[in-house]
Amino acid sequence: MRRRFMGLHSVTAFPRSLGLDFQSANPPRVHSFAYNCGIRLEEVGSAHADLRDLVSREDFKRYADVYFETVHPLFVAFDQQLFMKNVEQFWNQSGPASIFEAIMAGVAALGSFFSARLGSPREAELVLHAKGILEDPTFQPTIDHVSAWILRTLYLRATTRPHLAWLASCTTIHLAEATGLHMEIDHIALTEPETAHSTLKSEGLCELVRRIFWTAWRNNMMVSYEYGRSGITLSNITCKVPAYPLDDPRFQLHTIVELVPRDPTDGHDLNLHGTLEKAKHILDTHPFVSMSKADLCMSLYRHHRLLKHSIEKSDVLKLIDIGNIAITAALKLAEENKFWWNVLCTVFQYVCVLLALDTAESLSNVANAMGILEKIARLLGTHMAQEAVNTAKVLLRDSMRKKRLELGMLEVADVGEGRGDAPADLDGLDINWDMLLDPWYMSNFQGMAGMGEGYPMGDFAGGGTMG
Repeated sequence: MRRRFMGLHSVTAFPRSLGLDFQSANPPRVHSFAYNCGIRLEEVGSAHADLRDLVSREDFKRYADVYFETVHPLFVAFDQQLFMKNVEQFWNQSGPASIFEAIMAGVAALGSFFSARLGSPREAELVLHAKGILEDPTFQPTIDHVSAWILRTLYLRATTRPHLAWLASCTTIHLAEATGLHMEIDHIALTEPETAHSTLKSEGLCELVRRIFWTAWRNNMMVSYEYGRSGITLSNITCKVPAYPLDDPRFQLHTIVELVPRDPTDGHDLNLHGTLEKAKHILDTHPFVSMSKADLCMSLYRHHRLLKHSIEKSDVLKLIDIGNIAITAALKLAEENKFWWNVLCTVFQYVCVLLALDTAESLSNVANAMGILEKIARLLGTHMAQEAVNTAKVLLRDSMRKKRLELGMLEVADVGEGRGDAPADLDGLDINWDMLLDPWYMSNFQGMAGMGEGYPMGDFAGGGTMG
């Protein structure tokens, strides 16, 4: 269905609004009257290849099966039954390229990608085919546009640089607004026949529209936060959150993204302690959920560390627990040839976070995390994977070198001025560190300091001793 959304105050809607106020028999349609001077012709559409020439019917079915097994349980871009019905019509008739063809190409490309070594040799052509249709200015925005851009965002996030995935996720949100997906149908003043409204309701598509919109929103929020860029904020969202079952991975993913700080630049909005506690209770209903949960927590920790905030030991342990579950999930997916982007990314970032935490608890988990990273790299066999392993090892060795230097400084202090003297034999010496580092007189000192100038301070302030 075609849906076009704009504010009632917009330059395209005002002439019609005025005509309705005048009770005109033929009010102007919603149109960009006089939007520019019309000196140049509009851009013409592009010629598009036929999808049937890029993938056979049998191969498409195979890739679609992989898509519905792997992607659809996590990201809703369309209704599966309606999609398959339209696919059948596509194969049984010919015609010019349509936006639905871009959805089909996106499904085939993602299905091919998650088929690993059994993917299509023309996968890149499928991606370009979808891109060409999506960027054709002659196609008016529709819900199918949003669906196809969701698929494009997922493919780019899995295969290329973060900037391109971020741009695609932003475009998806803009198109969701352009088609009114961000608002409940009851909140939209319709300029199209009332039958379109009743059709949307009678076919039970309201819930589907909600799922499509919130999938687009979730993609944009997560890609933006992990990349350190601004997400798209819409000021008038009335679209209800989908009614997912509690054990549905899509519900868990939505819950995770709800924990992303709305203003990443505001340090007061960064509640690592509270977020870790909430994240810990999110069910690990799918390996991708476990990895996404860890991704969010590690993103929060990176931001927390950048602001030089301290971290409680209990939070360190929660972060480690979440990370350990995530890297086990990553290895499971890698062994199944389901190479989601965070199969490698989550494990690599976890190694970095363990080194950055620099506690006995975190460092004791580095060996296991490095081992899993190396296993996944061998399964992938890509330059990107080996680069991640090499970088992690460089950071590990630099951490070890720093600790050796620090240990050397302590050893010099232990030897003392007589460099030939042997260090004192401290074996068996029982030191009460609590008494040494927090002696009884320090608490008295704090109490005395609080009593003001009238209390005789003696030599405490001057570093003297008790007499």
